[in-house]
Amino acid sequence: MIEIICYAALATLTLINFFYALPVIINTTAFSLLIIVAGCNRSTGEMIENFKKVHVEKTGSSVETISKEDAMQFPLYAGGMLCSLYAMIKYFGKEIVNPLLLGYMGLGASTGIKGLLLHTSLAKLDEKKLIKLKVEKISLDLEVSPLDLISLIIAYSAVGVYILTKNWLFNNILATLFCVHGIQFMFLGTFQTGFILLSLLFFYDIFFVFGTDVMLTVAKSIDAPIKLLFPKDWSAEPPQFSLLGLGDIVLPGVFIALCLRYDILRHCDLKKAQELYEQG
Repeated sequence: MIEIICYAALATLTLINFFYALPVIINTTAFSLLIIVAGCNRSTGEMIENFKKVHVEKTGSSVETISKEDAMQFPLYAGGMLCSLYAMIKYFGKEIVNPLLLGYMGLGASTGIKGLLLHTSLAKLDEKKLIKLKVEKISLDLEVSPLDLISLIIAYSAVGVYILTKNWLFNNILATLFCVHGIQFMFLGTFQTGFILLSLLFFYDIFFVFGTDVMLTVAKSIDAPIKLLFPKDWSAEPPQFSLLGLGDIVLPGVFIALCLRYDILRHCDLKKAQELYEQG
């Protein structure tokens, strides 16, 4: 229910922006908060599902948490990826980069669409699994249901519409679903890990945004939903938009999701919860 309310509020803000460009501060704040709330809600659901797998089904957890070492290396990997995209744009053109990013983001968006469909009559389609694949050596646990296929079709249809129209609305739909997907599945191991990650990314942002033109060049050159777009001036030709990078939503959202899960676990009687699960 919380997630549906968030999406409804996002749709309402988008509708208003069609007729009147809201101030940038209102758009960025409202969209960020609503996306984070929706993602955190999905994150707690993921925690409960894994609790059931560990304590009831005894199949083991499928959650991979970000460790302290991962957090310390993250800015290096992110910087390397960003510089690689920058180099590809400069030397090969953005036409090479865009299809790869759109394909990946369509896959991520499908999980967000599935979350919405689970609240409809189509939820029963998720019970039957068409494909089950588990490879312990690479921590792969893949289950594909008819609902997953429907979600993929819808997601890639939206990607197709975006490619044809380059409309800011479809950009924001895919970007929003991708953010929710990231917050749902990125689990920080500890608060210390979260502090290290956010502290290092603070200096990462300072360097790549203010020290070089790398971040802005990549963000402006790639025709893919890697940022949220907000109308700034409809009277201009073409209309002007302000942008907000997805990392500025997902990474704080991952830390807030950790805080929410911690609060829930603090106020839960885990022994009693396990007994209830075992009883059915």
